[in-house]
Amino acid sequence: MRRTLPALALLAAACPLGYGTPPLYGCTSDDECVRPLTCRGGLCAGETGGGLGSSDGGMGDGGTGGSGGQGGGDGGVVENPVLDFVAVGTITAARCVPATLTLGGAARAHTVTFSSMPAGVTFWADAACTQALPSLTVQPVMLPVTLYIRALTAQGYTVTATSTTVPVPATVTVTVLPIVRSGTCTVPGGVGTVQCPITPQQENLNETFFVYQASGSAMNDYASVATRCTLASASQVVCDRAGTTGEVYVTWQTAEVPGLDVQRADLTCDGSATRTLTFPRAIDPARSFATYAVRQTGAYFSANDAFAATLFDAGVAFTWATACDESATLTAQVVQWPGAVVARATLGVDGGQGSVTSPMLATAQSAFSLATWSTAASIADAPCGSTLRVSVPAARTVAFARGAASACTGPELPRVAYERVDLGARGRVQQVTLDMADGVAMASAVIQPVDPTRTLVLAGGQTGGQGLAMGEGLLETPSAMGDFAATLRLAGNQVIGERKSTRSTSRWSVFVVELSP
Repeated sequence: MRRTLPALALLAAACPLGYGTPPLYGCTSDDECVRPLTCRGGLCAGETGGGLGSSDGGMGDGGTGGSGGQGGGDGGVVENPVLDFVAVGTITAARCVPATLTLGGAARAHTVTFSSMPAGVTFWADAACTQALPSLTVQPVMLPVTLYIRALTAQGYTVTATSTTVPVPATVTVTVLPIVRSGTCTVPGGVGTVQCPITPQQENLNETFFVYQASGSAMNDYASVATRCTLASASQVVCDRAGTTGEVYVTWQTAEVPGLDVQRADLTCDGSATRTLTFPRAIDPARSFATYAVRQTGAYFSANDAFAATLFDAGVAFTWATACDESATLTAQVVQWPGAVVARATLGVDGGQGSVTSPMLATAQSAFSLATWSTAASIADAPCGSTLRVSVPAARTVAFARGAASACTGPELPRVAYERVDLGARGRVQQVTLDMADGVAMASAVIQPVDPTRTLVLAGGQTGGQGLAMGEGLLETPSAMGDFAATLRLAGNQVIGERKSTRSTSRWSVFVVELSP
């Protein structure tokens, strides 16, 4: 209800006389103030130019400062405009999100600048965050005003809007969630499936891709180490295996990047040597790469387990050296990344050949490489010859090595399919080598500092049913694939690799991918 004031008090509130501070009236809402006053901080107040002025020369319109005759007045009420932010809340890093700014009690334009504490929030004029916004001139008739903010590093920020003509800056708290979320899971002995929570959960699964590594402890029981982990929902990773002997340790990471188009599909083998998996949306192979997860049966990794996979515009073509294991289930993930450049090809590794390098490729900047391959033999025959370490030794090549520089150079690997993913300015890639001697379960390597909230770690070899985990090794006797598979994680300025089986010397090339979307 509007407060009833004596006539003289009403006149004084709207048009105070003299040159001093005008009378102040308490309030709880704008309805209790006489226009043009508004309720600010429990008092009826406004801004210079809001009422009638007074002077020795008479009374005149104070709309522009109040000149009412010779000598002019000082313009009505004292200026007291107020800047406010509407709450922004929690956002995901790299997303361009709106922020709303209001300006109350203003009768003229105010220029506002923006900052954050700590630094890291950027300010933009458009919803795509392409037009930088160092400052903004706000007209009262424009209110409220929408600007856009973005941050890459996950943490809490205080965002501030400041004007030299507004007494108190506007502030708002913004919590930024990480681009990369990570976790660990253990599949205990006797258990086939586990659920691993994602905290905080993903915002958009179609813009989120998933990588993992798994290392099992079972010997001569491939079904118990071949572990398929998938991004089952926005809040959950699910890992499953056909066998249940021993435990499997899993490290996983998700990367939610605005603009990605991520598709996932499953394939069950049917006993043939070639299969094609199609996806509902068209794929641009020049901007896309793929990862694979597999659950399989059997005692040893064999020719019916190892596949080479090639991405094309409608899906993925799979090739085995012999008829595939009918009980195997594959999950393929295709990641289409605008701005990335992906080169792909296939080659063979002959029996007796310990290493091979790809021809020169078109891409040449900040790249990592992924590979799958088929083998002509069982790992029981030559485990050290059936696994490959994938690296990027030069700007435009991909290299493959097996046997850790030993004489273990067989059998034939008839088809190696690889992708070289060049992120350019969208990411910085470091490559390090991890070595574990016989009996050693852990190794580390120093890297240049990275932002862990937006950094992935992975090995490029993904044949073997243990995710992006594979390296090369010396083991020549039958065993599990855990000797060649390492789980990977960041610890400060180091990459840490661990494995569950330690019967031989093994080596990995690890890509550290710091995203800058």
